[in-house]
Amino acid sequence: MLSVSLFGKGQIPSIISASRIVRPDYKNIDSESITDLKGWVEIVRGRDVIYVIGTKEDDKFNYSQSELLNMANPGYHLNGYSYSITSFKGVEGKDYFCIVKIPQKSLGSLFIYMAVNDPIGNSKAAIEFFVVACLLVISFLIIINIILYSRLSYRKIIKSLKMITEGIQKMTEDNSRLKLDFEAEREFLVIRDAFNTMLEKLQDLETEQNLTSERKKQMIMNISHDIKTPITTIYGFAKALNEDMIMEDSDKKKYLQYIVDKSIQVNEMVNELFLYSKLDMENYEIAKQETDIAEFLRETIASCFIEIEEQRFDLDLNIPEKEIIFPISRIEMDRAITNLLSNSLKYNPKGTIISVELLEEVNSIIIKIRDNGIGMSKELQENAFREFIRGDVTRPSDGGSGLGLTISKRIIEKHNGNIKVHSELGKGTEFIIQFSRDNQSLG
Repeated sequence: MLSVSLFGKGQIPSIISASRIVRPDYKNIDSESITDLKGWVEIVRGRDVIYVIGTKEDDKFNYSQSELLNMANPGYHLNGYSYSITSFKGVEGKDYFCIVKIPQKSLGSLFIYMAVNDPIGNSKAAIEFFVVACLLVISFLIIINIILYSRLSYRKIIKSLKMITEGIQKMTEDNSRLKLDFEAEREFLVIRDAFNTMLEKLQDLETEQNLTSERKKQMIMNISHDIKTPITTIYGFAKALNEDMIMEDSDKKKYLQYIVDKSIQVNEMVNELFLYSKLDMENYEIAKQETDIAEFLRETIASCFIEIEEQRFDLDLNIPEKEIIFPISRIEMDRAITNLLSNSLKYNPKGTIISVELLEEVNSIIIKIRDNGIGMSKELQENAFREFIRGDVTRPSDGGSGLGLTISKRIIEKHNGNIKVHSELGKGTEFIIQFSRDNQSLG
């Protein structure tokens, strides 16, 4: 059955639609509500109008199949009329169409008509009218609420976006670091907090960059100071020899030895500075190979043994006899361990005991280098691995580069390891190196 029952723009409401009023004995159709709206009812057999209820205002008495199909579309209207159509069987069993036509201008007064003619609302049509009216009122209230909420939200959004925009502009124009402070919807609070977190990180980065810049300036000054002294000595002795100011052969040999020693010292400083510069580059990779760490430690300590004996230090080794395989760069790691041993030899008195211990745990390898010497102050421990930090923070001139511990730390980190220092004044110092087997790679 074809029917139109929805009440939309240009659409006949369901209570007076063709499907609601039609009956098999079509000559007795109740069409009062339709004729009151200046509409009429047509009964169609095949495609021809055979019966009309009400006053027919058009001269259409024959319909094509497409016209009948179009009338079945909800809201169909033509030439100022709205249509409703339904098919039905008459009392004799024949097929008919019932068509309701109402002038569109009459539909606007439909609510008034229904209220006047059915004030109590006990009929099904009145119930439908009540439901439709309630839906319309609710829809109206929802629309009003949406509009009001949208305006309020719009103001909040604009305010929040304006503050965020101003904050970004200040940051880019005058390098401002003012944090955003406003209350808004949760999504904007997330943006606010993210912006403030970004500012904190930028401030930390700026502080770190300033410190790095100061450290580089300090490094240049320290290098200039450290290299100037031996070069001045070399220049003085070379000039004296060149101008025959030294006559005795024994003195000449002694001064030549001074020149050689100072040249070695300068060369060592330059080499350490070059190594430090390489290790400071993020893309600098070291070539590692599988190595027996136990045997490697014994060889490295043996290379320092003469110096240990000359300084009258005692040596205590605790290195396992079994192989402990781990990938390292022998040249760089030898430098790291030697620097740590030299640090103990340089700053502790004769008779100090140096202990070297190698431990293998489930997922890591640990090397401990301890001494029972003078120890470090708390301040020196915190800065032990910084560039140009020597026996104390005042940098006494001892002929070294001040890069030894820094280089050791960088080398160990290039091996994906870490180093810590624990010390107490008068009780000694301990360096602890730890390599994780989970991070090992030949690189």
